[in-house]
Amino acid sequence: MTLIHSDTDYPAALKKLSEGIEPGKTLLRTKHGYFLAINHDLLVSVSLMKYGELCELEWELMKPFIKPEMVVVDAGSHLGTFLVPFARRVGPNGKVIGFEPQPVIFESLQTAVMLNKVTDNTQIFNACIGDKGENNTQFLTIEEPDYNHIGHFGGVPFSEKDFKEVNRTNKTVRMEVLRLDDMFTEISGEPRFDFLKIDVEGMEHDVLIGGINTIKKFHPVMFIENCRRAKSAELMQTIFDLGYRAWWHTGRLYNPNNFSKSEENVFGNRCNTNVLCLPIERGDSEIPKGLIECVDASHSIIQENGQII
Repeated sequence: MTLIHSDTDYPAALKKLSEGIEPGKTLLRTKHGYFLAINHDLLVSVSLMKYGELCELEWELMKPFIKPEMVVVDAGSHLGTFLVPFARRVGPNGKVIGFEPQPVIFESLQTAVMLNKVTDNTQIFNACIGDKGENNTQFLTIEEPDYNHIGHFGGVPFSEKDFKEVNRTNKTVRMEVLRLDDMFTEISGEPRFDFLKIDVEGMEHDVLIGGINTIKKFHPVMFIENCRRAKSAELMQTIFDLGYRAWWHTGRLYNPNNFSKSEENVFGNRCNTNVLCLPIERGDSEIPKGLIECVDASHSIIQENGQII
């Protein structure tokens, strides 16, 4: 696949890229720029293809907390649909650090970074972001998803073995586990850290533990997926122990005011469940109206049957 650099004539280069696109992917122009979608993906790419955006209600919630010159970490960048607007929002004097473990998805992420001209203020890693744990786990291994068959590729976990929403090949994917604490030491000692988005399919708590010293030092605003009821209490207790308050946010996948102006809702009432976390010292004046505060670690808006209260 041809990669496009910042000094290229974009109309001609895009045509060349589309002609040489790797099988199973489609180049899309969306609300936030160009992205290389996975044709058989059931959620992320479907949303981009049909609506020209993904989880726009989540972006609208995060946007006021991200300003020029900030440093943002995108743990679970996938195709780059948040990483690209993050990079534009922080501007040339800011920085976005992204992590994506699936090699096939990472290739699309690299393409998005180049096509949208955000190479100068982003740094992306083809790796898991989490914690090495008591056993000093250096790598995580999964059976490779089969991207030639329909599946939910945005939901593939590296720490859980019972995910049935994709077919598998006879190959394996072995990915290094990086810790946020180590990364901030190694990446030229970042002088600030303002915002942390975590969407890593069940490894959200691992990211916090692996970055506990960095988070305590900088106290970034955090937006964390919390959709696994069995893991919620542990995750929330760690958030509280780090000196944060948290509010639930349930962004529906279908946005009636979507970029493509499509009135067909293929997602029904399906939504993502996240928590917006602010350091206690910031108070709650910045919290949008209507969000429900998580009052203790056992409090969850996810019912046992998986439905949202």
